[in-house]
Amino acid sequence: MGDIARTVLFSHRSVTNEPDPVLTLVDSIPALVAYIDCNMNLQYCNQRFKAWFAVGNDAAEASFPVIAGHEVFTQLQRYMGKVLVGERAHFQISVNTENGVQYLDATLSPDFDHRQEVKGFIFHCSDITEKNRTENALKDYFENASIGIHWVNAEGIIVWANPAELKMLGYSESEYVGRHISEFHADKNLIENILACLASRKRILNQEADLRCKDGTLRHVTINSSVLWEGDKFIHTRCFTVDITEQKRAAQAVRESEERFRTMANLIPLIVWTTDANGHWNFLNIRWSETTGKPPEEALRDGWK
Repeated sequence: MGDIARTVLFSHRSVTNEPDPVLTLVDSIPALVAYIDCNMNLQYCNQRFKAWFAVGNDAAEASFPVIAGHEVFTQLQRYMGKVLVGERAHFQISVNTENGVQYLDATLSPDFDHRQEVKGFIFHCSDITEKNRTENALKDYFENASIGIHWVNAEGIIVWANPAELKMLGYSESEYVGRHISEFHADKNLIENILACLASRKRILNQEADLRCKDGTLRHVTINSSVLWEGDKFIHTRCFTVDITEQKRAAQAVRESEERFRTMANLIPLIVWTTDANGHWNFLNIRWSETTGKPPEEALRDGWK
């Protein structure tokens, strides 16, 4: 971009009625482009720049701080020292407009004279307002999700976790993010298998696991995970962790209750049975077999008839 802008500035000053192909090229770029000298005077800007800053066609030699406005120029000034010593600066600019806050992804590239001294700089930026709004909306969604979510990189290091996951396990962000995910799994073989499957582009669906909490207890969870790939590059996993601890405890309590019932029923010196809502037998105690000589399995459902 710097070479194009310099070509426009220094090679196309002659007056001609024919369209200039280089100017046409720069005007077609979907970004704001301008050249500013060290006196902060605008020497050139493309159509996208003119439209964004509401600049007329007679903007040459105009004051860049005036054109950019106080809000933009104040943010840009923070990086001018870097540019004036010959370094490129890359940063974001936020601008309050009647349509809300708008964002620019900006780059300042120094331009040098024959003595390699900075004589100006190229201002190049893209409007990333919609991109930022989308990212902020997604961030808000994940940050406020009611289930645990975390990302793990190709080395198994946790690179991000939402508040729900941190709260579920009792860790602060600094105690969790940056650590290897295996440190929080009770079954080391299971997490190694999960990571191996993800690395081979497989998805993890409803995998049960036990995670260690900060207080030493375990939380029973189901994990659904896949990897964000860019070509062959492993970016990070997208792991959703659902806490099923209470469901597991309730199921265990039911099993224990049923076992106690069966034990008590087998001690009673009478035939004891239970049926479902349709009248089908679904339990017979041991006295049935002792009395009839037949196994309980033959009498279940309608077998007793």
